[in-house]
Order: sequence, then C-alpha cells, then structure tokens
Amino acid sequence: MNRSMLRRRTTPKTDTPIAAFARSVTAAQRWIRPLLPAVQHRRDDAAPRWDGSGWDTARTGKPRVAVLIDADNVPAARIGAVLARAQEFGGHQIRRAYGDWRRPHLAGWHTPLLAHAIRPVQQFSWTTGKNASDLAMAIDAMELLFNGIRVFVLASSDSDFTGLVLRLRESGCDVYGFGERKTPASFATACTAFLRLEDLTPPGPHTPSDVHAATKPKPADGEPTSRGGLSIQQCLQLSAAVQQAAGPDGWTNQATVGHLASSRIPGLREMIPPQVKFGEFIAATGLFDIQKRDPGNGKPPTIYIRNKSSS
Repeated sequence: MNRSMLRRRTTPKTDTPIAAFARSVTAAQRWIRPLLPAVQHRRDDAAPRWDGSGWDTARTGKPRVAVLIDADNVPAARIGAVLARAQEFGGHQIRRAYGDWRRPHLAGWHTPLLAHAIRPVQQFSWTTGKNASDLAMAIDAMELLFNGIRVFVLASSDSDFTGLVLRLRESGCDVYGFGERKTPASFATACTAFLRLEDLTPPGPHTPSDVHAATKPKPADGEPTSRGGLSIQQCLQLSAAVQQAAGPDGWTNQATVGHLASSRIPGLREMIPPQVKFGEFIAATGLFDIQKRDPGNGKPPTIYIRNKSSS
C-alpha cells in the first residue's frame, strides 16, 4: 500500500455540516458584497421623511411641532386659530386632543376633531375630581421628546402643566402655550411664549399698510412713543436685545431676538396683534436692518436683523 492511499484512509473527514454551511455563507457574501452600495442607495431613497432630530428634512426643513390639547380646558371654537398660529413654529404637526369623550360637555369637539384632523385620545375619568387626561398628555409629551420632537404647543388653561413645561424646556425644547385669560401666571411664564385664546383670530389676508397700522397700539396717557408704537424705553430694550444676541458683524437671528425681547419687555406679546407676525412687527418699527439668508439644503430662508447704528 503506497503512502497516498494510507494518507487518505487515516485523514479524518472535515466536511461537517457546519463547515459546509460556513463555506456557503462565504460564497454568498462574495456574491452579495458588490451589490450592497446600490441596495443602500435605494434604502436611503425609501427612508422615512423624519430624521432623529425632529426636523421634517425631506419636505419643509422645519421642525415638527407637537400640538397637545387639553380639551377640558380649551374651547372647541378656538382650536382652528390655535392650529393656524402653531404653523408659525414649524412644519408638520402632530395633533392630539385629550379628554373623556363620553362627557356631554365635550360634545362640541366632534366636528373640530374631524375638520382639523386631530387625533382624539380617550382617557376615562376613573375617579371624580381627578383629571386623568393631564397625566396622559404629560406621558405622551415625554414620549414625543424621546422620539426627537423639540417644539411643543400646549393648549390648556391648567397650571398643572407648569412642571411639564419646565421639564421640556430643560431638554432644550420650545414650548408655546395657549390658554384663556384665567390661566395662572406660573404656566404662562414658564412657556417660551404664551398666547391668550381671546386674542386669537383666524388668519386672513392683510396688506403692509394694515400691518403697520396694527402694530401701533395706543400708548398710555403721557407715555412718550417712538417707532411702531413702542415707548422710548421699549425701543432701547429691543435694541439691547439685538445687541446682546448679535455676532461680531452685528447680525443676529430674528427668532433669538424674539425670545429675548419677550422676556425683557413686559407685555410685548400683547402689543402685537394676533394676525401680525413678529418679523412684520420688527420691520414696522424701522429700527433694524433686515436680511434674508439661504441656509441651503432646501430649508426656508432665515431672517437676520441688526441695529441700524451697526451698519
């Protein structure tokens, strides 16, 4: 018997099922690997429109807005104006209204829910005197925060949401409150901005002259006035807010100025009529240079302003 035959007889068989399977996988990988770039490209094209940052990058480039409505504390007739104003804060809206829809006092909500594509969230009132809708609304808000939402609209006149607002703002969110005049100050001041339902009107067409006239509220007796109906002191405060937020070139984002001015100038939001945007109000004062900048990537232009003395 020669050595080659002896070697074949004494060598153990290594072609086990596992080894055969491993060889098959290796062969499949060699065949699939060249196709992966094309597959990944198609996957990116078919990906959802939302990214993890809470921005609607594929459609508007604006942040998504979560509109959460406490139906027990917001009149159904006002919700259309709330949603219209909420469009100024971002793009796609997540709309939810919370309540025990079996209750007779919520019957007036049926038509607005359908008309405005608001998702009703049923929350049974298990105990008298306890509003279970508040807790459900807070839980949903935290879940939306976890999913990347960074702009919230809370429609309620209930101070119980003050803690929720503070928590959302600690996480870097903008929270816009809508409520009736009876809303406690704790909730209103915690929000990035608070708008009274009584002051809201359905948006309609207006001309620049209408805007200029609308941005001139009546001053108090004996109060000196300057640009756009603002007092001299208010003009100085507004210019100081621009100066504080400005970069080395003197320009700053108009939205940043809006946040600073709202905290520095008491009653500024009440001075601006509901149908007038903050940018239109700024332009009507004549105090600032205004510039539109294109951020690219299909996003809408960003408005920058600076004090005219900085030019």
